[in-house]
Amino acid sequence: MIRTVFTALLVLFMIPLQSQKVTVLDATDNSAINRAMLFNGSKKRAVTSGQNGQADISALMPVDTLYIQHASYKLAKYTIEKLQESQFKVYLIPQVIQMPTFELKAARESFIESPQQAMILDIQQIKNTQPRTTADLLERSGEVFVQRSQLGGGSPVLRGFEANRILLMIDGVRLNNAIYRSGHLQNAITVDPYLLESTEVLFGPGSLIYGSDALGGVVHFHTRSPEIIERSGKDFTLNFSQRLSTATQESATHWDAEFSGGRWASLTSFTWTRFGEMRMGENRIHGDEHWGLLPQFVERIDGKDSVIANLQPHIIPNSGYEQYDFAQKLRWRPGDSTSVLLNLQYSTSSNIPRSDQLAAQRDGRLRFAEWSYGPQERLLASVEIDVASENEAYDKAELFIAYQKVGENRITRNFNDIDRFVRQEDVGVFSFNGDFVKRLSKKDLYYGVEATSNVVDSRAYIEDIENLTRGLSPTRYPDGGSRMSTLAAYIALNGKPSKNIDYNLGIRYNHAYLNSRYNDTTFYSLPFTDITFDNGALTGSASITWRPEETWEFGLSSSTGFRTPNVDDYGKVFERAGIVVVPTNELNPEYTLNAEMRIAKQSKNEKILLEFAGFYTHILDAIVQTPSTLNGSDSLLYEGSLASIAVNANQEEAMIYGASMALTVRFSKGWTWRSTATQTIGKALEPDAPLSHIPPFFAKTGLDRSTNTMSYGTYVLYNDTKTAENMGPGRTDNADEGINGAFPSWYSLHMYFNYNLTRALNIALSLDNLTDVHYKTFASGISAPGRNFSFTLRYTI
Repeated sequence: MIRTVFTALLVLFMIPLQSQKVTVLDATDNSAINRAMLFNGSKKRAVTSGQNGQADISALMPVDTLYIQHASYKLAKYTIEKLQESQFKVYLIPQVIQMPTFELKAARESFIESPQQAMILDIQQIKNTQPRTTADLLERSGEVFVQRSQLGGGSPVLRGFEANRILLMIDGVRLNNAIYRSGHLQNAITVDPYLLESTEVLFGPGSLIYGSDALGGVVHFHTRSPEIIERSGKDFTLNFSQRLSTATQESATHWDAEFSGGRWASLTSFTWTRFGEMRMGENRIHGDEHWGLLPQFVERIDGKDSVIANLQPHIIPNSGYEQYDFAQKLRWRPGDSTSVLLNLQYSTSSNIPRSDQLAAQRDGRLRFAEWSYGPQERLLASVEIDVASENEAYDKAELFIAYQKVGENRITRNFNDIDRFVRQEDVGVFSFNGDFVKRLSKKDLYYGVEATSNVVDSRAYIEDIENLTRGLSPTRYPDGGSRMSTLAAYIALNGKPSKNIDYNLGIRYNHAYLNSRYNDTTFYSLPFTDITFDNGALTGSASITWRPEETWEFGLSSSTGFRTPNVDDYGKVFERAGIVVVPTNELNPEYTLNAEMRIAKQSKNEKILLEFAGFYTHILDAIVQTPSTLNGSDSLLYEGSLASIAVNANQEEAMIYGASMALTVRFSKGWTWRSTATQTIGKALEPDAPLSHIPPFFAKTGLDRSTNTMSYGTYVLYNDTKTAENMGPGRTDNADEGINGAFPSWYSLHMYFNYNLTRALNIALSLDNLTDVHYKTFASGISAPGRNFSFTLRYTI
């Protein structure tokens, strides 16, 4: 009888929950908690709170106890009775310091625990950093190295891998495409930093879940999405921000509007950013009075190229550009267990001057009168479908269907030459991802499929700048078009044989087909007119995490990785510094063998956390640039100049190893001190030589404080010297941009202050490179900005 009455009462309690929203709040300041996970006791279903802290738990029914989890808070559980008493508000207690087990977004919204080193930058860290671009955000984390060739750029480096050997993603969709190059890649800046909700960085190979290109790691940008608020009436929010900064003459205007009503929600966003001429630092702690200065530049006056003396050589002329970012997202919830998100993004820019090339000299004078990337365009249209349904095949499914259109232009003109060379590349990318998770007793089974199709259209022309006539010019990629198609499937198992041990096992098969055709052989004769590659790769991973007690954690992982050659690897014709790369029809995938160990120790009072990660990667069949010949000749006339011929080839066997450490100390009254350090060593084994892309030792130390209304802090970024003997062969490390082939050590001091004047009005101030140090980060062709003051005003209606 008592059991019957209890069951009846339980049902009565559950009735209002069928369409009830739960609000997740911080127990210390009642602020909303975004991206908290709410799940039932079986963990077969889960929902995530939105930016307003709200989550619809109808998909979790029936449930008698609700569990709420967030990486920065202690696990909480609420019975139905407790939820009723709290008016469906749940309060999480912040962890003094969180243990670092990372939950990798494997099935895009489902999670696989991984012992690999990882980093999450949340919305508060983004606001504190106040980055001008996403490259700034990564660099200021102190855990990612960034190379720059111009103000409008930033190429992340993860564990000695860069460009097309790391994977960039946005909202579950791959950004890497068939023409991502192997040198230094600036595409990360096409992501709007003002729309970011968080950024996840996975260090080390991610080939199991993400496939090709993820040799060094994954950078996954997550932009804000509209949240459905199911209550009477409608909800509308308008956000506006304006940012000004001095060193780059930056002005950035952003607004977004979010609307929710019924089962629909919308988010519209626009950002306009303008950069002027950049000023470099003037505190020359390296001792060289001239390094990095630009004493002269080219300007066309009265129809003639003229060399102009730069009266302020610490200011980089013609370095500014503009960028426009637009986004529209629509969310629809047709049922309690299904959500559909339409994601439209468009980014474009003005011409972006290539500052390092505009400063390059040949025969004692400036070589170029013009060198810029034309408008860099990125269009993304995707549909994400999330389904929570307990059946024999899966408990949760995520489907991504996406189309991207990427446009890249390169515009060059030699000094005193009336011919301007314009090369235009357009890439269309279709992709499909299906990711599924199924709970099996004490195990979670993850599996998925991926299909992509890249179509590359490459065009070029020569333009006479005086009479504006156009003629034929050699294209950068095959003029007959190129196609790259991939098909992949993976399966992974996450288990917990005891309360102290977790393990992961997984395999993935990836197949790639590439084809390119050359129609015009006017400019150079190749021994082939078609290039076709058809290859597959099987990769796997295994890891284990052991927690002997609550304050200790040990992780071991091993894996294999691969990267399929893309169109840029085999089909590019490009000249730099007297070396011209020509196409090849003989390339194989690159492979890696990887091992990692991670240790974390937390004090019993949860105020101190020490983390260590050591890694080793063995690279097989690495693709490197090697001297070659074409039709028996070792040189080729390219854009009016004779250049030595080279090709990309599988020649290098190499190893990369290193370690990273982090120490976090939480003091009273909201103060936190955190230091990170990373050391990477790379060596080519055949032939025996230093490896390119390997950054020097770098570190960050910072102290900050957060309260209910404000946050403020200071931090120092530090890079050690990259010596000449440790520079990689060839041009990748840009030894000529350093001092006697080396890049001196440097430091940069930063301060920030965020204050909520009211619930609607926020101001943010920052001082960057406070001591005005002059430096170049390793392999960069442009000096870093000098002392910079920035001011940001944010207003919410």
